[in-house]
Amino acid sequence: MKNQFAIISILLLLLTSCKSTAVDLEKFEKILGPEKSETLTKLTEDFENNFLAKNYPNTDLSESYWNFIVEITQQSFPNKSELVSKENEKNYISSGLINEKYQYPDSVWVKEREIVSRWTYKDERGKIKSYEDSRFINSKDSVKIDSLFALAKNQIKFNYYGNYFKALEVVKSESSFINLYYTYTAASGYTPVSSLLQGINDYNMEITGTVERRVLVLALVY
Repeated sequence: MKNQFAIISILLLLLTSCKSTAVDLEKFEKILGPEKSETLTKLTEDFENNFLAKNYPNTDLSESYWNFIVEITQQSFPNKSELVSKENEKNYISSGLINEKYQYPDSVWVKEREIVSRWTYKDERGKIKSYEDSRFINSKDSVKIDSLFALAKNQIKFNYYGNYFKALEVVKSESSFINLYYTYTAASGYTPVSSLLQGINDYNMEITGTVERRVLVLALVY
């Protein structure tokens, strides 16, 4: 994993360290959709106007972000409740933004010695497709089958077919940070926050653009 991050980071050094523009934000929000874009904007403003303003008073927004990045790599990560309000967390779920970033199995069942999960998605043409994955149940696991079933039912994966990933793809070439996030997620389906922060800090990536801030806040919180 560390080697993968190192390779991606080195490749990103070939990119110009520029930040997204208002045009990029317009492209991003057009794909994401108005309601989900508004939710993401409110999450970002909540983080900036409350958490950053409270912890880094008398500094401009850019400096506040950088102070946060530097400090957070040197100490424990704050609780999610410190970063955004419960109201905006509820909006994240009710608006459907969570379903653009992640997907849950639509059905789970036990088949012989396996717990099987079915995942449904829409392809590029809008056609509904599905696939299955399974977990073998050994003799020790059988005594806790209910727990394993519940775990499988609540399993989440990054939604490669959602509009969030599509929106990232449209603007990734304009930003080394978004390119890092997109590339890492495309490769593994998961982007560790620690790796993002390391990349930002080590390579002095631009994170104060209109889209970068939204992507970073969503990565930090969810």
